[in-house]
Amino acid sequence: MLSRSTFVGRLAAQLVPYSRAELTAGVPAQASPAVSTVWSRLGHGSHASDNDPHVLEKEKQKNLRGHDEEHVPGVKGWNEHLASDSEAAVKADKHASDSTAELQKHTIDRIEERHGKADAKK
Repeated sequence: MLSRSTFVGRLAAQLVPYSRAELTAGVPAQASPAVSTVWSRLGHGSHASDNDPHVLEKEKQKNLRGHDEEHVPGVKGWNEHLASDSEAAVKADKHASDSTAELQKHTIDRIEERHGKADAKK
């Protein structure tokens, strides 16, 4: 019978057959900071408002006054303009049971409510 450390070592070797040196060979040393800088900028703040303070304040005031729209069917009070990327992803996962047709219809209805109905092309 194998010891635990031997088993884990062999399992890791099967899952990742390349050493760290092999994986990073030929990658310039300065590439790491640039990549980490880009990743550190992702996922912060509100995605739908692009962190525009005017939009955030306007949407916040709408929610506080109770004039919020139903951004997600059946979830009154949740505002996509105030949500972060991760919050929106969680909300989408929890409401993934809706069919594609229902989601498309809801999206079209929301756009028409917010921006007006477009004239049909002839």
